[in-house]
Amino acid sequence: MKIFRILILFSITFLISCSGNDESFSSENKIIEIRNYTIEVPDNFKLIEEQGYDSYVGKIQGSGIIISFDYGIYTRKEENISDEDYEVRDDIFDGYSKQLLIANNPEINNTSVHIALIDQDAENIFSKAPLKMWSENLTANKQDLVVKIFESLKGN
Repeated sequence: MKIFRILILFSITFLISCSGNDESFSSENKIIEIRNYTIEVPDNFKLIEEQGYDSYVGKIQGSGIIISFDYGIYTRKEENISDEDYEVRDDIFDGYSKQLLIANNPEINNTSVHIALIDQDAENIFSKAPLKMWSENLTANKQDLVVKIFESLKGN
């Protein structure tokens, strides 16, 4: 009887751990290109292009998450950020600067990322414009996925 209980407990644990959670990274990820940037997302996410006035805008949507984006010369990284509201991660890699803002309360504040060439000049301002992405009204689990997605953002 003891072995039977252990077997049932093991089976329940196994089933829970293997349940279809589409809110995580896996081998089923895909790459989405937004002009000269790439971002890795779960396979069920899709790119939706929208009409912008002076920039390329749209969203990436899936698993109940909407990530909006604005690719254009007027996008800027955030300044004067409250430490009470956000964890700030600044990174420099391959000639790009990336600012990741992780909301301490993701149901109220946006979680966002901004990426841009460090040496932006007149020759490449339009072909390699900065990109800003953000998501709002997130649960803690969805924010964890959004942060993983934002961490995958790279310049080409």
